[in-house]
Amino acid sequence: MQSLFSATHEVEAAGMGGATCRCVRLPDAGSVGDQDAWLWEALGVMRDTSNTLLAERMAEASPRA
Repeated sequence: MQSLFSATHEVEAAGMGGATCRCVRLPDAGSVGDQDAWLWEALGVMRDTSNTLLAERMAEASPRA
């Protein structure tokens, strides 16, 4: 599942020095409506988790005032 996530998602820079993970390719041919519902939901959960981890890492790395 991790390799499929890596093949369909990328981390991109966000404003204010942040980063976010976003879907850049669909896992199967066709439109979003043609994707397997369970797989699409699982990739969404993985994306949300990745974004949470990225935000936590950015917060830890930022200098505190």
